[in-house]
Amino acid sequence: MTDKRITEKYSDVDLTWNRIEFSELLPGDLFRLYEPDDGSPVSNRSGVTEFIATSTPYLKDGVMTIEVE
Repeated sequence: MTDKRITEKYSDVDLTWNRIEFSELLPGDLFRLYEPDDGSPVSNRSGVTEFIATSTPYLKDGVMTIEVE
């Protein structure tokens, strides 16, 4: 079993969600995350499950993170 969250990026070209590595995200990408154990969507405190990246992923306190709108 993997301990990494599943990352999906939205494609404006074919209007689909495609699985990618978290490290591949770029500023402006629309993405969503899922828990690896049960597939439940990751949400913020407001219940939002889709995010727009405003940075590239980076390591903070040993955990990969990203800035979002």
